[in-house]
Amino acid sequence: MKSAALFQVPSSSQLDRYRLEGDAPTDDFITRLMQLGGAHLIPEIMQSLNTNNFIYLSSCDQEQADLIKNYISDSSVLPKWVNAQLLEHGQKVFQTHTPSIFMLLNMSALPICYSCCNGAKVLYETGKLLSQKQIQTTKRRLMDTAQMVIDVFGNKALQIDGPGVRSAQRVRLIHALTRHHLNTKTDWDDARYGVPINQEDMAGTLMSFSTVTLAGLKKLDIKLSEQEIAGYMHYWKVIGHLMGIEEKLMPDRYEDGFALASAILKHQSAPSEESAELTATHLQFLNSMLPFRSSSNVLKYLINHFIHEFSISSGIDLCQCIGISPDNQFSRVPIKITFGLLNRYILVSKGKITSRVLAPLNTLFLQQIINLLKIDYSAKFLKR
Repeated sequence: MKSAALFQVPSSSQLDRYRLEGDAPTDDFITRLMQLGGAHLIPEIMQSLNTNNFIYLSSCDQEQADLIKNYISDSSVLPKWVNAQLLEHGQKVFQTHTPSIFMLLNMSALPICYSCCNGAKVLYETGKLLSQKQIQTTKRRLMDTAQMVIDVFGNKALQIDGPGVRSAQRVRLIHALTRHHLNTKTDWDDARYGVPINQEDMAGTLMSFSTVTLAGLKKLDIKLSEQEIAGYMHYWKVIGHLMGIEEKLMPDRYEDGFALASAILKHQSAPSEESAELTATHLQFLNSMLPFRSSSNVLKYLINHFIHEFSISSGIDLCQCIGISPDNQFSRVPIKITFGLLNRYILVSKGKITSRVLAPLNTLFLQQIINLLKIDYSAKFLKR
């Protein structure tokens, strides 16, 4: 296997500059489409990406149609460095450990994202812009995230016009629309907060979905080969390319991804009302999916367990940033996790939570997500 390219973790000043960069090709597309009077076409474009049926072009004028065709075509091209063998390894990791990965997305990847106060403000303000309660926005965001992950790791997902490519394009457009709306409908301050959904924010999210998740699998005592780890990193790097993230912010190696994630957290993580509110509604929504007594404390314990090593590596108490550790309650171990559905207790010892211990919870999480999405997903993933 070809050795990974040398990666340099950006300095604080370099990360500052990345905060002022959005996604120029997509931002330019949205701006031009608005100039051509094509705002009304955006829902149709989104629906067409969802169904992979571009019938909307018949309702465009020629200039609008050419603009849309060119953007959709250009943004669907996979990078020259894509490695089919690594993609296969990465997909295998997801398909083998789907329940654990979905649990980790909720217990580590997303909470770590919420700890970045300026990025959290974007998510919070977007909910206000939509005039929705935060719990409704949270539910929609979590379900959209789950659908995207399922789409990008599905069979033939990254083939030409595949569902994974279309899903990544859809998310990329949503990001550009968020930037457009926050900058035109609010008093958003780029100099203070950074461009909404900027390059640093997107890179941090990518590391959460790749590196942070791999770190969580390791804590679950799930042993992956070097090829599987490299494959999972590579798979998400390809997705990052499709979403408009600069290659300099997408490392190949897990160790470099860990270092980048830690640097971004050190640069951006801080307590904020928005971070605490997003986490509270995140927990509220997850609680609604679980039949356990005192499930909120269980979820907080698990979040702390899985993000703790990034608190150490960044030098920042990430749980404090998201408002869930005011009394250091997580030092009280062991903790009894009540699996009401199974009518039994599991005693969790300090620092040792394995995939076997959490298997019932992981399966329940995934089943609830599937029920909410109303999708037909292979039952083999629920049996692991």
